[in-house]
Amino acid sequence: MSNSSFRRRISDIRDRMNAQFNRILQGDQEPGLVESLQSFTAQPAAAERSFRRRGEARRSITFKVSILRAHDIVRYRSRNDVTQTCRVVVGLDLTPQQFVETLWSNVPNMPANFQLCRVNGRREVIPLTEQCPSEIHSRRALQRSNLYIRPKETEETNQLPFDSTPGTPADQPEVAASQGSAEQPQEADRDVPVQDPLPGTSTAVTRSELPSDSPPETPADQQEAAARSPEQPGEVERMDAFYLMSDDSDIEEVALSSPERAISDDEMDLATCLSHFQRDNLDSETPVTIVARRRHILKSACLALSRPYFKWHREPRIEFISEMADDYGGPRREFFRLLMREVQGSLGIFEGRPEDLFFTYDQRALAENKYFQAGKLTAWSLAHNGPGPRSINKNLFMMMCGQKVDLSTMDISILLDQDQNQKMEELKNCETEEDLQRLKQSCGDWVAGCGVPTIYTAAMEDLPAVISQVVAHFSFHRVSSMIHQYIDGMDSCGNFWKMVARNSKAFIPVFTNTGEQLSRATLRAIFKPLYSDEGSNRKELEEETIFSFERWLVAIEEGQSEHTLEEFLVFATGADHVPALGFPQDCGIDFYDQEPGSKRVPYASTCSQTVYLPRGVGSEEDFMDLMTLALKGSLGFGKV
Repeated sequence: MSNSSFRRRISDIRDRMNAQFNRILQGDQEPGLVESLQSFTAQPAAAERSFRRRGEARRSITFKVSILRAHDIVRYRSRNDVTQTCRVVVGLDLTPQQFVETLWSNVPNMPANFQLCRVNGRREVIPLTEQCPSEIHSRRALQRSNLYIRPKETEETNQLPFDSTPGTPADQPEVAASQGSAEQPQEADRDVPVQDPLPGTSTAVTRSELPSDSPPETPADQQEAAARSPEQPGEVERMDAFYLMSDDSDIEEVALSSPERAISDDEMDLATCLSHFQRDNLDSETPVTIVARRRHILKSACLALSRPYFKWHREPRIEFISEMADDYGGPRREFFRLLMREVQGSLGIFEGRPEDLFFTYDQRALAENKYFQAGKLTAWSLAHNGPGPRSINKNLFMMMCGQKVDLSTMDISILLDQDQNQKMEELKNCETEEDLQRLKQSCGDWVAGCGVPTIYTAAMEDLPAVISQVVAHFSFHRVSSMIHQYIDGMDSCGNFWKMVARNSKAFIPVFTNTGEQLSRATLRAIFKPLYSDEGSNRKELEEETIFSFERWLVAIEEGQSEHTLEEFLVFATGADHVPALGFPQDCGIDFYDQEPGSKRVPYASTCSQTVYLPRGVGSEEDFMDLMTLALKGSLGFGKV
């Protein structure tokens, strides 16, 4: 939702609420509601209260206050890190002393010693240097974050609060606190902290230690204050807060104050995103069994998703039909690798080159929820450390994440028929004013039909923007319904896409083809030989085999072999790329002895990520033959 649409929506809500409120006051509603507002209508100043007009100074501000569970929380991970959240309306003119007193008095379960903090785009908990509402508001210190209360670790004990006189503006600032529908009782036997303005160096003091910011009151001052103060200041403030202030009212700040909605240039890396998502959403204690047929992986997955017992957040245990293997990680990696391949090629929702895909414009597939299905399967795979598509067009992916990209050089010829491609070429080859006039006559209607009616008044300098808009029409806007169904499918798994959109740069290698290939150096880094004891004859034979293995890897990297490094990784682990969160344990190369008169080919355990090679294979040709037999013969678990 755009900012202007959001403001219009807030304005409509405000107008409806205020109209309802006026009807209540005029007696159009049942008497019970009118009676509940008697404390408001009884106040002399109630009739004078009205909307805060545009340009009028703001008198109060709403904070959404969240209390963190522990003093050592430095990164907000989930709602489990917060004990409770409530909204507090405070006056902008409060001093730091009064602001602390207000929080202590109106936020339930406030810790005796605390820091004021915010959460940034990386969900890091940052202490605030601002200590009063006016500074927090004017400096936009919270941005879109809640006001977080982080307890402080201290050895100080609570002391009795200083004596206060109710009714004075200094001791009873205007405030309305809400949590659910019940008012929380005030507690007066705890210490209240005040922070040093420097983050990380704040010290907590008790209420009895708070300095006074105002001069002593004279009897005349007290009488004047009593005349100004209504008998029930808290109730009046609550009713006054019922009227929502102008277009930039406090409700906008509350609605935008959740860290989950914050979009920032600060992004987490891929491993951090996935590890946090797994910790907050997955259940590894109650696995779910998925029975799969190797030749019908997609059908097997869709049948599993349709079962009432299926829960995406439970750890999947894969059982391949007619294959002897318990799933300790290997079958799962194999399953998700094959599944992502079939999602790209068998559902019919993508078109284009295998490594540069776009969404198809297929209304039948849309009606059958195939795009939703593909999105859910993709999120399911990624949530369990499986692969992503790694094939969506990069510009399309960035547009899906709400990012602005340059589309003037983007190739969409695969999406266009022959006539459309000719018109697109004419548009791109327009170089002079004469060319532009001919273009408007021959292709103007076509360009306007792509959502660019400004083509008829466009000048030469407008052509790059026109080309970008035509490209966006065919690659994104025309299939927006399909894209949104795909996104909805991903969000059905714990709002996975929302995390992707917040950290779009980190997920580029997961959804798009970056051209990065598996290298020999990567394999050498993750596969460590498990040698026999130093000086033994077995180690000598094992080093001879590793020498042949290294030469075989060099031949593959140089293109001198029919195999690929990805094939070897699949053979050893079930995955064709190193997972974003890595393998659960170190990969290894172990050895075995060839029995006399027999020739046993190399084999692997994908669960333990271990490859077993024969000792003493010094011939490069013999080693290549053995590996060819092993790779081509590995048609399933328990088949080699």
